[in-house]
Amino acid sequence: MNLQRDHAHTCSQVMEQKWLTSKCLAERYTKKIKANPHILIQAIRQSVDEEFGLTLDRMKAYRARDQVLEVIFGKTGLQYRKLFYYKTELLRTHPDSSVHIHYENERESETWGRDS
Repeated sequence: MNLQRDHAHTCSQVMEQKWLTSKCLAERYTKKIKANPHILIQAIRQSVDEEFGLTLDRMKAYRARDQVLEVIFGKTGLQYRKLFYYKTELLRTHPDSSVHIHYENERESETWGRDS
């Protein structure tokens, strides 16, 4: 008895993507994102589709890219806090210089919204 089929299977293959976390994606695509930190989310999604045959949602790709960028550049808030230390160091090493940091205090600035 011959059990081979003469026709090709035409149904699309459905794969679970629960194992493909943003952390896993960040580890897998670190080199690609480091090479191009401004890589589009769509390009990451397309790479996952080509490599694994999976449709990746935008937020998961965004979180993966964000994790790699955080490793490369650090957290933005922490870098802003270091500006004043940088200013102090500049003034220490270049005494005749002047350094001005202009910023807007979030707590003191007016925000839009309904009146209280």
